Amino acid sequence: MGAVPGDPGRPWSGALSVTGAALLVVAPAYPWYGLLVVALVALDGRWEWLAPSPAAAQVLYLAGAQAQQPAYGAALLAVLAGAAARRRARVGPVTE
Repeated sequence: MGAVPGDPGRPWSGALSVTGAALLVVAPAYPWYGLLVVALVALDGRWEWLAPSPAAAQVLYLAGAQAQQPAYGAALLAVLAGAAARRRARVGPVTE
């Protein structure tokens, strides 16, 4: 399976995916690490990426280390659900 090239007219879209995925993997404890993602979301419009950047980190910051896995797990589910809904809307309804 080859790499999918990014859209040269919308470089922030690929930057949002890479930066958002990095934040999901690293799971930073401080919410200000997600400010770059907030700026990229404003450019791209994929609002589901706000869950892993500031939202999950804020929960972790306020609730403590025991909330890290649930907070970032819920953020991952939000991103996947948003991507699935976006794909479903792009493809259209399934008819028989």
